[in-house]
Amino acid sequence: MTIEETIEHCKEVAKESREAALSYARANAYETAISCKAVGYEHEQIAEWLIELKQRRDAEISKPPKSNADRIRQMTDEELAEFFCQISQCCLNDAGCSMCPIYDGCAQNVMCVERWLKQEVEKR
Repeated sequence: MTIEETIEHCKEVAKESREAALSYARANAYETAISCKAVGYEHEQIAEWLIELKQRRDAEISKPPKSNADRIRQMTDEELAEFFCQISQCCLNDAGCSMCPIYDGCAQNVMCVERWLKQEVEKR
């Protein structure tokens, strides 16, 4: 279930619960009506929280990465796999080719990699 589907589900349950509460109130089943009304409020609250969560996620995703490490954190699995394959091929060949963004003569050096990760993203 996606977050959008869950939001819609919560809204639907809230609506159905409010309608049920009215029906029970008309039938003088006040305890059941109160219970249904509470379920409706709970689902409305959950929907609101999920909407806020979705908005925050969307805002985070739309921010441009500031460093190479930020760019990597935002990569999909497919992009990450492709990225590591490019680096691995260069390092295995010890070629220092232009495909490898961290190779500058010290591909095995952790400090070199860390320095590259903290650099500002190059516009591609």
